[in-house]
Amino acid sequence: MADPLKLADKVDMNHFFGFFRSNRHKRGAKPLRRRLGVESLETRELLSVSFADLPQPEYSAPIVADFTASFAATASAKTKLAAPKKVSKDIDVTLTTLTIRWAPPNSAAEITNYQITIQDSKTKTEVGTGMVDADGPLTYTFEGLNPGTKYNIQITSLGDPDTTDSSRALSRSATTAKFSAASIKANKPGATSTDVVITDKDKVLPFIDSKTVKTYIIQYAPKAASINWDTASSIEVSAGTTVANASKGTINATISGLQPGTTYTIRITAIYEEGGKTMEATSRDGSFKTATLPAPTLSKATFTLIGNEFALLATVKQSKPEFFQGGTIMYSLYFSTSTAKTGQIPGAIKIGDEKTDTAATFTMSPVTLKSIAEELGDAPSGQPVLSGLSSINFQVVATYVSDGVTAHIFSKALKVSLPKWYVPR
Repeated sequence: MADPLKLADKVDMNHFFGFFRSNRHKRGAKPLRRRLGVESLETRELLSVSFADLPQPEYSAPIVADFTASFAATASAKTKLAAPKKVSKDIDVTLTTLTIRWAPPNSAAEITNYQITIQDSKTKTEVGTGMVDADGPLTYTFEGLNPGTKYNIQITSLGDPDTTDSSRALSRSATTAKFSAASIKANKPGATSTDVVITDKDKVLPFIDSKTVKTYIIQYAPKAASINWDTASSIEVSAGTTVANASKGTINATISGLQPGTTYTIRITAIYEEGGKTMEATSRDGSFKTATLPAPTLSKATFTLIGNEFALLATVKQSKPEFFQGGTIMYSLYFSTSTAKTGQIPGAIKIGDEKTDTAATFTMSPVTLKSIAEELGDAPSGQPVLSGLSSINFQVVATYVSDGVTAHIFSKALKVSLPKWYVPR
């Protein structure tokens, strides 16, 4: 048998003898190691074997004399690193971020880093990767993710590539917060304004950090078959400055400048910026109706002789004057020879002085019949216009101004008989 020669390469004897072992080795034959007279070889040696030394009947292939085979392999295997022990159950998620924490394995001496990768669970597309030093805090945050999306996360232990193999990956999944629309509800609407309560179910209200604030656009318009929301009235509410109870996700706001007794359609759009992404979600349409202002009542009106002139003395009652607090209310007297069940009397003419009063009952300034006749003018026949008339219809109109809104509220018409002894002049 040939003498071993020193070489730089290591020799794995298991590989060497396994290569020369024949599947047709006869039962009871001595192992190849013994038949070659070699019990062991030191590493870093070249083994040369002459096939003339082998017992030829043991092999099916022809033996070529003086054929030399040399093999080299690594004598020592790499260490397989252990995977991280566990991932914390409390994976922090926002709309666009996901923070994961984990614990090291029991045997972590050879671990130098941990590699973290994340992929979209549905598309299986890798969307991010990171590296964490084994000596630092074992936590990592992925940013710029999509809201309401499930992700798969894998954590792998890494070490010296010359002496260790990376561990198997520890896998976990988590879903980012869903960005859903907030809801809005009017709370006891007034005549020209209403408080609204915004309820947000995203649980990210109001801050993710000091620079990120959630805002809401509230749009409203009088109810109609078709509404152009691009031109509808709107207000903007900042969650960072008007939070009423952030833990419950509710915000209070006020809409003003509304018309009394009007039904409005309302919607709210939540807008959020995070991780370079701008997200919007619009609620379903809701509705509310503003309070109807109480109409004044012309409770008593009679023509009375004052001096040598007949004049109308009218008493006005306002059932709920508190409705007009915060605004201004002014009353005017109108008359007409026509009638109307609701609204303003057709052809009504304003007469007399306006009066501002917040009392529940008050009297309008006297109005003379002469002034009424002058407002009507002469009849085509040249006869006084009041000739042949037995009564005139009067109406009080309350004009209410508040929050930039002007509303007119009409009393019912009251028929007032002309004095029987009145002689038109």
